Amino acid sequence: SSRLTAHVSGAIVPMISLRVTQIAGEELLPLEVQESQTISDVKALIETAISVPSCEQKLVLGTSELDDQTTLRDVEGLGRADVVLSLVRVVPPPWCWPSRVVAPEPGILHKLVLFEDPEVVVTRVIHYSDWDSDDDQEVDETWRKRGLRCIPSLGCHAGQELEFTYGIDGRHNCFTFGEKQSRCTLYRADEKASQNFIRDCLREAMHVPSSRSWTKASLEQASLPQEDLGDKARSIEVAVLGEAPGTHFQVPRNASNAVIHHAAAAALFQKGHAFPDGFTLWTADGAFLLPS
Repeated sequence: SSRLTAHVSGAIVPMISLRVTQIAGEELLPLEVQESQTISDVKALIETAISVPSCEQKLVLGTSELDDQTTLRDVEGLGRADVVLSLVRVVPPPWCWPSRVVAPEPGILHKLVLFEDPEVVVTRVIHYSDWDSDDDQEVDETWRKRGLRCIPSLGCHAGQELEFTYGIDGRHNCFTFGEKQSRCTLYRADEKASQNFIRDCLREAMHVPSSRSWTKASLEQASLPQEDLGDKARSIEVAVLGEAPGTHFQVPRNASNAVIHHAAAAALFQKGHAFPDGFTLWTADGAFLLPS
């Protein structure tokens, strides 16, 4: 790093030109910062430059990690041209845990990766009786923390990478998606619990808004299977009332009503139909409204 000065509205502002290298030895472009700025400010600049979130960064000088709130002028040695900061990326749980790719159902997801904590957690849990408090049971339950990343090919989040976490905050009865927490059963440490976690996350990812409307951006990102999926799927025809012909699309045989709505919206959009105020799906004879 080296020291510079900048003139701002007639005032002299002490500046520092920082050299930062990554673990592999690659050096970033020099960062021009004010001496009054903090390590946290430097991390924000690095995030802008190379898209590494500030929360995943450690800046090390020699063998010491620099604290976020430390002001640059207080870091001994930053004034010397030969001083280089090392950037260490620390991936937080659950994304640092062992992971496995789970084959997604065709026509719903582009990708699904499950992350699982190698360690299991034992928690004292009270199971409340629906009938009598005397029948409540307090038992030790074994469960596993998890994370999930997926990219839907349909729905309001089509084309976006979504992240779900479970147990990171120590709670066993809810999972997190963005700012939202959803109640859930305890996911134990076995494979059945992993599948239940995947199921519940996908149910949240495929949620249909109460307006039954989709943004143009999500419809543009949506993709429907073009190849014949055979016995894995069923073909459905959707048509706009009073217009013919309709258009066909495929969904998995066990597809939820939510998935059918998302696929229908994508199929209609590809045929030039957009419904910013939403739509409803009825059977061809008009006898049954498909819930979402």
